[in-house]
Amino acid sequence: MAIDLRAEPEYGRLVKVFSDFQEELARRNSVEKELVRPTNGATGALGALLSATRIDDANKDKPPTALLASLEYFDVFHMLSLCGFKITTTQNRGILYPTKEVIKELETQPSIFYLSIPNNPTGNLLPQKELEEILAHVGGTRVIIDCTLVHPEKYCSSGLQEKFGDKDIVLVNSFSKSLGLVRDRVGYFVSFQKATVDLIHPYVHAPHVRGMETVMGMLDEGQITAEIIRRNRESNEILQRSKTRTDVTYHPSISNFALLELSSISGEECRQRLEKEGYIVKSGSQLHIPDKYIRIDMGQPKTLPTFLKALDKVFE
Repeated sequence: MAIDLRAEPEYGRLVKVFSDFQEELARRNSVEKELVRPTNGATGALGALLSATRIDDANKDKPPTALLASLEYFDVFHMLSLCGFKITTTQNRGILYPTKEVIKELETQPSIFYLSIPNNPTGNLLPQKELEEILAHVGGTRVIIDCTLVHPEKYCSSGLQEKFGDKDIVLVNSFSKSLGLVRDRVGYFVSFQKATVDLIHPYVHAPHVRGMETVMGMLDEGQITAEIIRRNRESNEILQRSKTRTDVTYHPSISNFALLELSSISGEECRQRLEKEGYIVKSGSQLHIPDKYIRIDMGQPKTLPTFLKALDKVFE
């Protein structure tokens, strides 16, 4: 047996587990192994892609620009700002996605176009027809589709490469929502273009070895995701059946998050009052969206009846 003196033996374990995990993700996404990068959660994937795009823009002497809808994942706004992107937002129509406005803005050819499917924070699933209409207009823009949230009708990884394989599209995902492995920080991205993957060092954003091994041991346990979907559906049913106040509107969701829209107090004021009642939520101001919303987790249906009573008390 050969003794490897190239590096610490544990480094070899990292390389092997990373390669095995990469291969398994490629198989499950029906792509070549070289198009997949395991990352430190979906946030790690986003950070890697945004940083690489920013550097690529600088090398091309191109102003770094980004486009996204007004209701999107709050941390993306923060990360884009940290990377120095000039951000353009298209205003949602209520909580509906502004498809026509996005297509119009894509004419400016921004460096990055980001969208989440299902949407974070609304939990809405953009109709596949609308997504394909958008992708037909992206030109040379790098598109990041964040597929992290769970939805029973989720589609964003199926069939897109066949139709849009010539586009610079990247699918970001993680196992925090689908397998409940938030603490393990395991995610990945799949790029349609190898040139995009090659901008990012394979191990700089790699997950911990034990995290990758944990995920590989759970990938075939479909009952975990099924249970998460069941809880989301149960929460949706509870919220739809509840007799909420006229100044609180629940926007139905069967994904991991949902929005409650408030008309008589701000989201931040509601958040502070709920915290005094023992419930912690995110307000619109914390989510980088209008402060007339609060966002709640849909995976805890058993807590919702008492939460709704606390919400009533907040408005007394």
